[in-house]
Amino acid sequence: MVDDPSGNWWMELLGIRPKGQWPPFHVLGRETMLAPVRWEHGWPVVEPYDTAMLDVT
Repeated sequence: MVDDPSGNWWMELLGIRPKGQWPPFHVLGRETMLAPVRWEHGWPVVEPYDTAMLDVT
């Protein structure tokens, strides 16, 4: 996890983009993605990721 200059927290992770029936995953393989994080009672909580931002066409 990293924090940016504005104080926002992010989790870096590897993911794949689903694409169609076959092949079941995007041909680029694993990609690095960021997910926003907030803190509750001292524990990190990963916010839902907006998949609408991904171009899966």
